[in-house]
Amino acid sequence: ILVYPRISHGDIPEDLLQHKSVTKIDAPIMEISSTMIRNGIKEGKDLRYFMHHKVQEYIEEMNFYK
Repeated sequence: ILVYPRISHGDIPEDLLQHKSVTKIDAPIMEISSTMIRNGIKEGKDLRYFMHHKVQEYIEEMNFYK
């Protein structure tokens, strides 16, 4: 399980980080949430820089969140 920290959610519990199946992602922190993605799609916003192009293609193909 890959864990990406978010500023608005505070620190990741240490016991979670010690689990053998959990790896914390060391990357710049960006405040992106699934709610932001869903709302942006509903509002017709350009979100191509917030997700992989294959993910965006699949969301569009399946007509999710519209």
